[in-house]
Amino acid sequence: MGLNNLLLDPEMGTPEDKLRFFLIYYLTVSLRESESNQVFSPSELEQFMDSFNSINESRTSGQSVDANEFVAPIQFVKKWMYAILFFN
Repeated sequence: MGLNNLLLDPEMGTPEDKLRFFLIYYLTVSLRESESNQVFSPSELEQFMDSFNSINESRTSGQSVDANEFVAPIQFVKKWMYAILFFN
């Protein structure tokens, strides 16, 4: 089962759990693959962002939150991972 399938599966925890899982996965993969510069491509990151937007939209109307709640942490980690990996 691919990462996107896990993120979109309603049985796999809350949206916040999925965000934490994705960030841990992203950090782990980024650090492990930094030597070969094979960190997620922009299109792959965009696909994950789309998944989080879908997760947010699938919440009931009373639970829906600003999509930035999911996008901002990913962009923050992405920015700092780039700085750590490419400026060292």
